[in-house]
Amino acid sequence: MSCESNNFTMENPDDFCRDLLKNGNPIELRHWLFDGVSTLGELQNNKESVGLVNPAYDYGAKNIFGIEIEEIPSSGKNTGELIVELPEDSSSRELIIKWAAPIAWAQGFEAYSDVGQKYIYVKLD
Repeated sequence: MSCESNNFTMENPDDFCRDLLKNGNPIELRHWLFDGVSTLGELQNNKESVGLVNPAYDYGAKNIFGIEIEEIPSSGKNTGELIVELPEDSSSRELIIKWAAPIAWAQGFEAYSDVGQKYIYVKLD
């Protein structure tokens, strides 16, 4: 993986994502993030967290799962790891992959290209 912006990988993350979905105690964001208090990564509040993922849902993400979610008694739940289940429609897939790219670059990773994968992994912190 490279730390330079605008780099894309041809890696297919499906096996990695399937393993996280099997072993990472995934919960779809719509089941917990929209509670008004829970957060994603290092974002400061729920409004920012919901604002981060709403475009991916709007673009057609089938599901977005939080992995290894922490319970924080005073502030709900939090995770910095997401698995996005991509739609089959190519234009929707492209929009979601473009949504995730700046997040990957900000974390020092290459962004995903569309290689026909079912999932992409999004690391937030």
